[in-house]
Amino acid sequence: MKTLRVVIIVFAAMLGVALIVPTVQQVSALTSGQSISVSAATKKKAVRKPVKKKTTKKKVVKKTTKASGGGPAPLAPPCMVGKCILVSLSYQVLQAYDNGNLVMSSSVSTGIKGHATPTGTFGIYGKTRSQKMSGPGYYLPNVPYILWFKGDYSLHGTYWHHNFGHPMSHGCVNLPTSFAESLFNWADVGTQVTIVR
Repeated sequence: MKTLRVVIIVFAAMLGVALIVPTVQQVSALTSGQSISVSAATKKKAVRKPVKKKTTKKKVVKKTTKASGGGPAPLAPPCMVGKCILVSLSYQVLQAYDNGNLVMSSSVSTGIKGHATPTGTFGIYGKTRSQKMSGPGYYLPNVPYILWFKGDYSLHGTYWHHNFGHPMSHGCVNLPTSFAESLFNWADVGTQVTIVR
């Protein structure tokens, strides 16, 4: 995170942009849906410096970082102690952390319009190896590796589609089955699940 802050500060200085770089705690608060405030003293320190514009054009190369498992670069972990799971509805990704370190990541499919996946912080209250799930418009026998986090909402394996990275569910978090098995074996009852927009 320090390296990212330095890169942001250097880039902003090159552009002559006033910048207030959030702390790790502020980034964590933002990813959990909380708002942050910036003190007047901090705002006074952010002074715009004039920069001479260069006339030469440089080719910009976009570089992305992938976490192990092929998912996107890690988001700010919702916990620094113990195990926790972060689901981003915007990125359609799940990331699992242990003591603030990313241990696994995968694309997911969350709730479609009219069947939203709930946001907030929850705890896994139960684990079921396999069971039937049904409701208006769906009947799914033997849904594998279910981690219950709120009422009938769960993280679970998905054998009926492979369109991860796009909303597809009736509110649950659909996972690739092999990833769901790993997550099921890793997570404990009580593991924190944070779902953010």
